[in-house]
Amino acid sequence: MIKRKVLRLPTSEFNLLDQELVPESYNKALNGLYSLERLIEKKPRDNTVIQQQLNTSYRQIKQAASIAKEVVWVKSRIETSVERVVMNCRDHLSSLNSYLGTEELTALDFQSQVRGIKEAVASKISQHDKEEELKYKHLHRQLVELGRLLTGQDMSKCSISQQMDNLIFAARSLVDEISTTIFVA
Repeated sequence: MIKRKVLRLPTSEFNLLDQELVPESYNKALNGLYSLERLIEKKPRDNTVIQQQLNTSYRQIKQAASIAKEVVWVKSRIETSVERVVMNCRDHLSSLNSYLGTEELTALDFQSQVRGIKEAVASKISQHDKEEELKYKHLHRQLVELGRLLTGQDMSKCSISQQMDNLIFAARSLVDEISTTIFVA
């Protein structure tokens, strides 16, 4: 009963797939369902593992359904013009390339275009990481200077959280000292 209940949703989605249209994706999704079935038989009470496998199986089914839609789209385009399909794919890659602001890659084959886009994304991520590190170092230098001004100590070896703790303590001490001086006067 547990098995039937757990398998109801992905199985109903799976039954909508057309085996002839996407045989590889269909078999992958079918194998996912079989492994989910075996898992439920072996460990019916292991909810977290069953849930993970259920999610994986469901994702495989959704992926197969998505691939089937794309296959239908490509087949309908191929009937009109194979060149049109290639041009549409190139347009998508070109749009992505333009968004990334990299050099023009449309003269290259698909694999080279994708490789160029991957390199551009990696470069952007690397550049973002460098900028974040520079911001961190700048903040660290500013806190060191502020700490030197407030406490007279060199806090360059301290972490930012230690510097903040020292600065807060120094600021409280200064406020206490000033309030005591004003109260006495």
